[in-house]
Amino acid sequence: ALLAADFQEQQNQAVLAALDRDRAESDARFVNEHYDQGRLYLDQKQYTKALIEFNLALQRDPDNQQVLAGIQTTRRRLNEDLNALMRRGRSEMAGQNYSEALRLFSEARLLAEDDTRVKKEVDTLVERVKLQESIQQGIMLYDIGNYEQALKIFENVLAEDPQNQF
Repeated sequence: ALLAADFQEQQNQAVLAALDRDRAESDARFVNEHYDQGRLYLDQKQYTKALIEFNLALQRDPDNQQVLAGIQTTRRRLNEDLNALMRRGRSEMAGQNYSEALRLFSEARLLAEDDTRVKKEVDTLVERVKLQESIQQGIMLYDIGNYEQALKIFENVLAEDPQNQF
């Protein structure tokens, strides 16, 4: 009976070892698939999707250095792209190219979907661009002698931004 119990215990251990091996192989496959998908998204500059994939991989293997590096790289590239968009947007704004500035700021806002600080900054800049566009429109109307409409626009600008010296 002792021999049978010993044999049964060995069988149980063998089954558990096989299950552990299967689980480890399954986890490794899962991690690799999501890591590879994350890299693809990163190459396509789809940063949010890349982070989702990397984090899925990280849940199965929290100490995976390759996955952790993927997350770091994604965050760094996202910030670089975001900063470049903000710089270009400000530059276009300074050059009074307002529609391009708005396009760049909109792109930046999408990129910064999880960063409320950047979103606020973008929203502030967008409001300033819109006010500048209104001022330009008011000046054009004034120049062609449409004083009443120009005055309305200038009053609206001042209502939005009482400090504006335009």
